[in-house]
Amino acid sequence: MWNGGRTVVVHRGTGLIALFKKTFSFHDPHVTTIRQSSIDPLSFAAVLAHAQSTPGMVSQDVGPSILDIPTEAVTRVPSSPLAGTAISREIVDISVPTGQPLRVLGYEGNTLVRQIDFSNIILRPSLLSF
Repeated sequence: MWNGGRTVVVHRGTGLIALFKKTFSFHDPHVTTIRQSSIDPLSFAAVLAHAQSTPGMVSQDVGPSILDIPTEAVTRVPSSPLAGTAISREIVDISVPTGQPLRVLGYEGNTLVRQIDFSNIILRPSLLSF
């Protein structure tokens, strides 16, 4: 479980075995998704940096409503598949009221292979200072 901090608490299984937990550093190579991606890309800053640094075609359209929140869908088709993946299209659904990402989708061809959903977002004023 990762709650946005510098560590991740992990466990395996359910029942009594789930009581055995281990804490890892956020950047530990053991902390990856099932597609072997680091969880680093899950921060808003990483989503923005990735979008700005990946060459390709970008388009924007009305997105789907997510939990009754209207969104704008920003679609990026990279010039070449993303390094280390075969992702050929990404869609970031951005909340219209807040301007924050709600979901990031990654496709290999027409097949959805990655979905990152953001929820329970708390923006702290001290983190918003520039």
